[in-house]
Amino acid sequence: MFIKIWYQIAIIFILLLIGAFSRYKKFITEATTKDLVNIVVNIFLPCLTFYSIITQLNFYDLQEKWYLPLLGLFSILFGIGIGWITANLLKLKSAKRRTFIYLTGFNNYGYLAIPIVFAFFGGKGLAFLFLHNFGCSFLYWSLGISILSGGGKSKHSFKHILNPSFLALLIALIITLFNANRFVPKIALDITNILGKGTIPLIMLVIGSILGSLKLRHYANRLIYWLVPIRLIIIPVSIYIILLFLGVPELVRKIVFIVSAMPSASTTVVLVSMYGGSKRLASAGVFVVTACSLISIPFLLWLESIFF
Repeated sequence: MFIKIWYQIAIIFILLLIGAFSRYKKFITEATTKDLVNIVVNIFLPCLTFYSIITQLNFYDLQEKWYLPLLGLFSILFGIGIGWITANLLKLKSAKRRTFIYLTGFNNYGYLAIPIVFAFFGGKGLAFLFLHNFGCSFLYWSLGISILSGGGKSKHSFKHILNPSFLALLIALIITLFNANRFVPKIALDITNILGKGTIPLIMLVIGSILGSLKLRHYANRLIYWLVPIRLIIIPVSIYIILLFLGVPELVRKIVFIVSAMPSASTTVVLVSMYGGSKRLASAGVFVVTACSLISIPFLLWLESIFF
């Protein structure tokens, strides 16, 4: 079972390496990366989101899984809480404190989790994932920006919540709530399906390119040695135990567990540049935590498959 899990994860990380290598060899430039991000966020990901919700969920699914966005909120807030406690214990100040809390709280729920969830649970799993990420995205563009900026610019960031992916999710949810999935034209489903299939490889190239651009001179930071076990072990294991105690259904529990085991958000470096924080800690944290997750993610999934 471990080999099967690691095989799926290895495929994803090889795609990441291809993206990083392409950036290193300048096949993909900084400008190209920005263009790819715009294409993914504004076209491919909205199509994948819309198609997955419309074809994989119905009115009764939403009735049963209404709490998924709340689990997304809980997962992020739990990570932020652990980061805040640790930052106080380590007596971190200013930019390092804000960046450390952000790195522990906000993980790669939106991009890296997609191919992993799809590999194990297919389209149904993706639909549940997008519902879960509804709550995550709200905090990402509100509380997340507020943390990095020290309380400023958060109001301005609310406009980012209404991005195409978020709007595609809202439209698909409204259609599903009215049980009108069957009225969506076939041509619309075919187009969103074709474009949506390009999301995963493009996402991996984008993340790989971002990681390939990071400067690693400062990776030997003592905070990294705290960040890795907290983000990759303590948070996902704690969340899984809580969900188990609450009696959350198995499929939902596994999906939330996978998301909570994701490394720190690769976009942290970009957001730190825009809103404030420690660029050195952000770069080193994203790279080291992502690299370590190659081992931690399959290991945690393997343990979960054995004991639960």
